[in-house]
Amino acid sequence: TGPAAGPSWKRLGDATWFLNYRNLPMQTDQTAIDVIIPTMQSREELTSLVEEIERTAGVPVNVIVTGQPVCAAKNRNIGLDLSKSSVIIQIDDDIYEFPNGWAVRLSQVLVETPNAVMVSARLMTPNGQLGCMMGGAPVTMGVSIAAKRKLPTACVAFWKNDIRFDTDLIGSGFDDDCYAAELRFRNPNAMFLVANDCRVTHRNERKNQMGKFWDHNKAVYEHKWGKAMTCLC
Repeated sequence: TGPAAGPSWKRLGDATWFLNYRNLPMQTDQTAIDVIIPTMQSREELTSLVEEIERTAGVPVNVIVTGQPVCAAKNRNIGLDLSKSSVIIQIDDDIYEFPNGWAVRLSQVLVETPNAVMVSARLMTPNGQLGCMMGGAPVTMGVSIAAKRKLPTACVAFWKNDIRFDTDLIGSGFDDDCYAAELRFRNPNAMFLVANDCRVTHRNERKNQMGKFWDHNKAVYEHKWGKAMTCLC
């Protein structure tokens, strides 16, 4: 998907796209896109990340840093409860090197694709290799479909809704799996997409994710949604 005449999304403040965005259903009087950073760190500790997000987004953004000493799911929900825009973006605190206009591109794919419920940037490792995408999303020149119908929520755009992340989870891990499962349950035709031409770097630190956190969260997922299709790549 995307403009036929080339990557116009890379122009900061794409006027045509932004006018369309402002007319979307559910849009409040707020014209900025809410960008949530679910984290235990304070806004001051993430100054560089916040500034990079604001500088490169391509449209006005309202950055919400949750900054609470709770699990990833609860921090994600804090951000969702504070958000007002129709399109919401979540960014993990270990993402960096955003291309100019990245927020426009992710939102554009979401808006223009029927049944799209979540769009991710293509995650790259710090050494420039393809990063973890939970499997099933081939690399193409444009947009690809995540065959397993789930995505890591490290850098994603999705529609504002009443779904919340599962607070039976601890630490981090499986919060994105559970959220994706709920989206699929609500919409059997839900599509999860990757904008391969919008690449960001992901340290993939997996804070509080392995060991007891992984075992507990996997059990929570499988109790509610069946056998987990886990992928660490």
